[in-house]
Amino acid sequence: MSWIKRHPLGTAMVVLAALTLVFMARALWPSAGLVLGGHDMVGYYYPYYDAVRTALREGRLPVWEPNLFGGYPFMAQPQQSTFYPPSWINLIVPTNVGVSWYMIFHIWLSGVGMYLFVRFMGAKWLPSMLAAVGFAFSGLLAGRLWAGHSAVYAVDAWTPWILLGLAWSVKRGTWTAALIASVPVGLSILAGHIPSFLYIAMLWGAFALYLFITSPGKRGLIIRQMVVMLAGGLALSAVQLAPFLQFSLSSSRVAEADYAFCY
Repeated sequence: MSWIKRHPLGTAMVVLAALTLVFMARALWPSAGLVLGGHDMVGYYYPYYDAVRTALREGRLPVWEPNLFGGYPFMAQPQQSTFYPPSWINLIVPTNVGVSWYMIFHIWLSGVGMYLFVRFMGAKWLPSMLAAVGFAFSGLLAGRLWAGHSAVYAVDAWTPWILLGLAWSVKRGTWTAALIASVPVGLSILAGHIPSFLYIAMLWGAFALYLFITSPGKRGLIIRQMVVMLAGGLALSAVQLAPFLQFSLSSSRVAEADYAFCY
């Protein structure tokens, strides 16, 4: 216990890393031809990751992918995650191994983020650790591992970091703090699954409402910090959002969809 008191964060990070490695032990080094996840990983995400790996190792951006759908504006698909730093692990190791370590990192990241958030909100070490383990290994997130929804898990892993960023930046009360807090917002968008980010935005708004109620004297500051966080996050992820939005506006599923199309 004395070690925990002296190094609470370091202990939490090590414990969460150990639990993650035990949880993912059988997937650490998958054999050739095997990859973590179900049909969506094999038929959807894996080809994306492999195409990005091939392009970047050849020294080019995957602007157009000729081998998918008879040709595809690849950079307009956010789930390929070209500009999301954790996905660059695939440049170092084979893609199937990279997928496993990509998920290992995000399991650990989600746990550390929840630990820090709960601690910042005033909880002691043990409750914070229980919250971290409960979030990182929850059915909601672990189910994504089974399905192969790596982008969804990656986006959701940033949830506690975004909430922590808002609370921390409001406490600091500076523009600089809000800009720093915008980094998790941008990384969550770059992780690729836009619908999941919209759910996080709803949680972010609900947490902001909580801060409104509990800190009535800081309402103007809360709004300002949120605006700066969102603007900074959008700026950080603009390299991915710009082609996505351009392509979406020309897609029949967005620009011309009606009730007949949906039916």
